[in-house]
Amino acid sequence: MRVALFGRVTNGGCWTVGGAAAAVGVTRFVWLGALIAIGSAGGVLPRWPLLVIVALVGGAAALAIAAQRFSLPARLDRLLASFRALAASPRDLAIVAGWALAGAVAKVAAASAVVAALGIDNPLRAALVVVPAVELAGFLPITPGNIGLASAAVALALGSQGVESRTALSAGIAFGAVEAPEHRPLEAAQDRF
Repeated sequence: MRVALFGRVTNGGCWTVGGAAAAVGVTRFVWLGALIAIGSAGGVLPRWPLLVIVALVGGAAALAIAAQRFSLPARLDRLLASFRALAASPRDLAIVAGWALAGAVAKVAAASAVVAALGIDNPLRAALVVVPAVELAGFLPITPGNIGLASAAVALALGSQGVESRTALSAGIAFGAVEAPEHRPLEAAQDRF
């Protein structure tokens, strides 16, 4: 829905906006991979999600190179325009990657604060489990607006680390409440279009 709404107000339409969202998503995957690598090195996460992320980022890099070298149909060309632009401009790529890193650091800090407020031991370790769980859960929209999915992911992730079920569920609900306001301004902006 967001892609369609932003596509209506841009020159490139839905294909260009979708490509830009995918390009930004790939930079988020890089930092998610870094979080999973840190969690794997610390023994709190398995290594297999890291292989999936490496494959996805490698595929995106191959798309960026292919988009620069080959002539593509118009719609596919518009879809890959953002990948091509980021591959051609290291400065722009660094800016997008920097903002994605800032977002990842902010999420880890927020998750650490939520679990520390609930008295969970080693909040940074817990955050290294919670943030990747929430990010991965967000890729599969099961409920409208993914309502409740972040809370469930947090509760399951903390439960897998030995946190008592009541505390894990409380942390999940608190984390869901903290994340919920993030979507309201976007919904209000969409109503204006």
